[in-house]
Amino acid sequence: MYKTTDGGSTWNLVSLDVTNLQLVKFYDTQIGICFSFQTPLTVFRTLDGGSTWESFQTSIVNPAMDVAFIKEDPSKLWMIGLKKLYFSADTGRTWNEQIITSEDILGRDLEFSDSTTGWLLADWGKIYRSTNAGHITSVENNIGNVFSFSLFQNYPNPFNPTTVISWQSPVSSHVLLKVYDILGSEVATLVNEEKAPGVYEVEFDASSVAGGLSSGVYFYRIEVGSFVQTKKLVILK
Repeated sequence: MYKTTDGGSTWNLVSLDVTNLQLVKFYDTQIGICFSFQTPLTVFRTLDGGSTWESFQTSIVNPAMDVAFIKEDPSKLWMIGLKKLYFSADTGRTWNEQIITSEDILGRDLEFSDSTTGWLLADWGKIYRSTNAGHITSVENNIGNVFSFSLFQNYPNPFNPTTVISWQSPVSSHVLLKVYDILGSEVATLVNEEKAPGVYEVEFDASSVAGGLSSGVYFYRIEVGSFVQTKKLVILK
């Protein structure tokens, strides 16, 4: 982790006794929080501008996508996971799940404009609004089933040994999803079947591949009808 105190002109390395961190967010110059990319999530909190960090183990198995402090109250913050929304009233020490809808959501961004009004951007054309400091009160935009082909970046990335790959398709079609090494040799077939329109995900466990996979760069490629897309993933042991 790096810290700047001059608006980004220079950066200094902050030494921590942990690795594999992600998603750092600060309320002010003193109070900050970040998460491990491996699950269950470990939360790291600083109250002195990053000089020291406390760690709290959670039971959350969803990777953290974004986190937002409530304006004017740094003890309260929300975290959007891959499919769930979580609330903390003690600056990240403990977390409780918040139900938004009966369906899983793929949250991408979370922000509060003041102490009561917040916005959550999710996939599938949905924007959620809160006017009471986080409890969802309305869906501002919903494009329903009208979406395009897309292969999302795996999460977490880098990973060891498991990661989640998700994609969406607006049509019924045969889906072929494979993983390749840097030389182009196939190492795993994750999906090979007909799928209805929708959003899907599959877990890739690198340890389940015969002989195991070493640290390094790999690629995953999806074919849905005429749609073809490839993305990079990284195994870091």
